[in-house]
Amino acid sequence: MSSYPSVSRRESNPVNTADRPRILIAHQGCVPIYRQPFFDRLAKIEEFEYVIACGAPPRGSDYIVAQRPYDFPTLAVANKELSFGRRSVIWQPLVRHFWREFDAVILGDEAKYLSHLAIIIAAKIRRKPVVLWGFGYGSSLKTFRSRGLVRGLIPWLGHALRATRVRLADGYLAYTDAGVAALVASGFPLDRIALMQNTVDMEFQYRLRDEIAREPEAESRRALGLPREGPVLLYFGRFIPQKRIELLIDYVRHCKEAGRLVSAVIYGSGVEREKLILRAEGLETVIFRAAIDDRALTRALRVSSAVVVPGYIGLAITHGFAHGVPMITREGKHTPEITYLSPGENGLMLPKGTAAFFRGLDEYLADLALQKHLRAGAKATAERLSMDVSVSALTGLVQRLLDRPSSPH
Repeated sequence: MSSYPSVSRRESNPVNTADRPRILIAHQGCVPIYRQPFFDRLAKIEEFEYVIACGAPPRGSDYIVAQRPYDFPTLAVANKELSFGRRSVIWQPLVRHFWREFDAVILGDEAKYLSHLAIIIAAKIRRKPVVLWGFGYGSSLKTFRSRGLVRGLIPWLGHALRATRVRLADGYLAYTDAGVAALVASGFPLDRIALMQNTVDMEFQYRLRDEIAREPEAESRRALGLPREGPVLLYFGRFIPQKRIELLIDYVRHCKEAGRLVSAVIYGSGVEREKLILRAEGLETVIFRAAIDDRALTRALRVSSAVVVPGYIGLAITHGFAHGVPMITREGKHTPEITYLSPGENGLMLPKGTAAFFRGLDEYLADLALQKHLRAGAKATAERLSMDVSVSALTGLVQRLLDRPSSPH
């Protein structure tokens, strides 16, 4: 069992003294740093009080957790996690809190949270709305069958549990159009789905971008420990195997052996940190930064030719677009944020093979006209994204569901 050591200065109280509805949000088990601005915006909504359940991050997630105190109400929870090899299940003791204190609940759509089903059952009994928040789709049963009985059993059970939760939910917050389409195809009513997007605080990023743009580029490079010239490629986020960060390091070595000066700035933390540092031994132009510092990361974005994520991409794509920096990744499995990538317009989807991936990076760095074109496309994509749209989508769905009775199922 693990618990969060402290509570917010605005930790929720068991008695609701306000007339406005109280909405419990149990999503990701903790408050990742990239999610904090969204919860800050929710706290400014006058119609509802959103309370965030905060516990320790799930094992293996390597979330960079936002530091307290928070500017939104929270409910401290001791997440109880049980691991089975590479998989785990989590129980959040929130049923009693929800039963006594809240008018609706928003739950992450992840099968490992066993407590979510208990909360949904409690919500059905009390006729209170339940909203799921996630991708809108999962792995197919065909995939599980291909693994055989033993290896496919646990994933199949997770799929069945998730499908049950979706059927019982009153509403769904989907990240992308693809998620909305998958839900509708499964029979979920369109009028109970909200397209939420999944983006960083774009307006905040614009302010940082404009502030750092006022300093000389040479100063930005010096502050990062970079050479005064030569292209820079940037990775930022979690250091986990699925991101394939080692390929970016290998590319810098490939360039060095070819007599070309290319630098890489690698921001973040995670289980692979020491392994990656060891892999970069002898490469003075590979710069690691352990902490995500807004101004330093903005400097890195300012001098970078591209954000490069050789594995699956996440919110780094919209973060980079806010600064007009294209995204480069490889073919393969990706999260729903891949829908923001338009290859040839705001970034590149390179082949999966290492040699072809390196060749694609070589061609990109040699083509200044392509870089300029993709930068314009990244900036144009960012202008269509806004965290305010996400806040409005969530609040609008909650309002619609509170205005009509919950189905008892």
